[in-house]
Amino acid sequence: MSRNQTAVRLLVVAVVAMAVLGPVGAATATPPEPPQRYFGTVADDNGGVGGLTVEVTQDGTVVATDQTNSDGYYDLKVNTSDVDTSQQVTISVQDQTKSRDISSGGSTEVDFTLADSDTIAGGSAPVGNDGSATVDLPSGNDVSRVSVNLGAGATGDVSVRQTTGASGGAPALTDRPVAAYLDITGPEGSSGTVSVTISQSALDNAGIAPEDAVIVHYVDGAWTALDTTSETSGSNVILTATASSFSPFAVAGAQTQEGTATPTPTPTATPTPAPGSGGGGGGGGGGGGGGGGGGGGGGGGGADDATTTATPTPTPDEVTATATPTDEPTATATPTDEPTATATDTATQTASPTDTPSDDGGGLPILPIVGVIVVALVAGALLYARQNEA
Repeated sequence: MSRNQTAVRLLVVAVVAMAVLGPVGAATATPPEPPQRYFGTVADDNGGVGGLTVEVTQDGTVVATDQTNSDGYYDLKVNTSDVDTSQQVTISVQDQTKSRDISSGGSTEVDFTLADSDTIAGGSAPVGNDGSATVDLPSGNDVSRVSVNLGAGATGDVSVRQTTGASGGAPALTDRPVAAYLDITGPEGSSGTVSVTISQSALDNAGIAPEDAVIVHYVDGAWTALDTTSETSGSNVILTATASSFSPFAVAGAQTQEGTATPTPTPTATPTPAPGSGGGGGGGGGGGGGGGGGGGGGGGGGADDATTTATPTPTPDEVTATATPTDEPTATATPTDEPTATATDTATQTASPTDTPSDDGGGLPILPIVGVIVVALVAGALLYARQNEA
């Protein structure tokens, strides 16, 4: 019995010890390290510049981002577990970069000053419950207002800057007159309608008619003109278009340079000979001797198509001539079936007439025979005379 009581007491002690020591073990687990904080302002000679994206990168990987507010202030934190604390990180805005150390719980101020020519005016505004935001720029500026509608449910801030040149690394527009360059940023992944209020004088100075003004968006590495509506309000023109994302924009006119089209060569028509314009046919055969009839008549004009070439019908005289075995070749009776003038010329050359042999051309020559007879008669006469003398 005493042994059972001892075992029960040991079990109770073990349970109590686990209950007491358990929280102590959990409390000794390593707590997460506090993040590194980077903060500061981005400004130019006109003051803080809102709407700029500030990035922290290490080895080309973005580890934290933030946007400057209307005063140009930013504040971001980097989890030290996401980086190598033995190496520096890079804080960048636009084309400016600065390198800083990183440590757990550190707090580092990093300020940036932009070149005077980068920003003309800027500002930012929160997105309302209806998904819209309106940013008013200082009076007297070419662009006085930019409104964005992202749709219901959108949250975040919209920042706008008017710059003297294309922002965000975009190239300058070269095929359109430009009245203003804008950098409009919204919540990540957002899209919606953009309305830009620009002064009529700014369009006039750029040589742009209000009806030709368009909002141009730099996206996917190229400037693309958006389908833009134009409305005149007093001395201003309001341009509205739908954008698939937010990045560099410009207010520009119609294209002034078109791509040079490669001229399409005009095919040269091959002259078609008029009917009957081919070469003349071959000449007729020579006249036959004795009872032979006259030669065939002259050949007709050349034909354009071999399928329409007619075979000449021989005249009765020609029929009589061809009955003689030594009459003219067959080629003289039927012209060569070639549709070209060259073929007709060939037929003419091969159709040289061959005279039918006459009776005068047959037998032995007459003069030699007569000579032999005369000599024989003279010799006979002389022989006869000598015999009589004897």
